[in-house]
Amino acid sequence: MLARLKAIERAFGRRRGRSWAARVIDLDIILWSEGAWGEKRLTVPHAAFRERDFVLRPLLAVVPEWRDPVSGLSVRQLAARLGRR
Repeated sequence: MLARLKAIERAFGRRRGRSWAARVIDLDIILWSEGAWGEKRLTVPHAAFRERDFVLRPLLAVVPEWRDPVSGLSVRQLAARLGRR
């Protein structure tokens, strides 16, 4: 799946080695149903999803009680923490 997402990004003009450059599309694997997982090129859950309103807000609408396998906090709790900052 990661290879397919990277291919889609390249098709939209993203260049390798330019992680923080402006781009038309940015596809990330944020979560998956099996909890935490990691390897050299990919860590799930995404390392920064807990600090991103644009990720937590849709999750809150769909699965508010889903628990982050790393922190143990629910999406509702993560969103509330972000709102207090």
